Amino acid sequence: MAAPPIPGAGRETFHLPDGRRLDYLDLGAAGGTPAMYLHGSPSSASEARWLSRHASDASVRLIALDRPGYLRSSAPPEATVTAVAADALALADDLGLQRFGIAGFSGGGGYALALGRLARDRATVIHLGGTIGSLADAPAGVGWPRRLMFRSVAGAPMLARPLLSLAYRHVARRMQSKLSGSAAEAARYLFDGPARGAQIEAVERYIATSDPDDLAQEIADYTSAMQATGAVIADVKAYARRWPFDPSDI
Repeated sequence: MAAPPIPGAGRETFHLPDGRRLDYLDLGAAGGTPAMYLHGSPSSASEARWLSRHASDASVRLIALDRPGYLRSSAPPEATVTAVAADALALADDLGLQRFGIAGFSGGGGYALALGRLARDRATVIHLGGTIGSLADAPAGVGWPRRLMFRSVAGAPMLARPLLSLAYRHVARRMQSKLSGSAAEAARYLFDGPARGAQIEAVERYIATSDPDDLAQEIADYTSAMQATGAVIADVKAYARRWPFDPSDI
């Protein structure tokens, strides 16, 4: 049996001006048209492996970061969409990306919008998948149970943290058990269960066309990211607050 993947393997590391650490994956076509990828909650840069082969085919260089607080990336000074976006922009500056696309999935969508706002003269396109806006503005399509959950977690993080940890530990144990059998089995459990969404129709194709080691790494990183309950709560706080910009202005 192959050794289990090491969480966060294969990353490159960037040190922010204040000394904090930001890890990232450089995927797709080296030297291609650059794009920044912001993953969901909880998750990691390995989520972008979904797009790596397609990025290569389209001559796109995909920079996917472990958002602040996940895996070995340091937490941001404050839980706001603009603070995280500023870290992502600092990475883009360090990599010399003058103009770039932006993609955000699920919980990464708000940060993608904030990055687009900060880099409005440099961002070429912003692509969002399965995301929501600031819950302080009660966006259409977000029911009151979800808004209540977000506001409860944001308002009582000390109470929410052990409850989230307990729930995530249960899912993580199941995933680790599945992963010991096969990466494909673990992926099916994840994408047809805890992370079920619109992407379910693409899962079997993704599993069939993925390198088993890459698939195992993604699942291992997702499992590790679920232990970052502080980062998840920071995400909830960021979405529960009113954002300092109007997405329609981007």
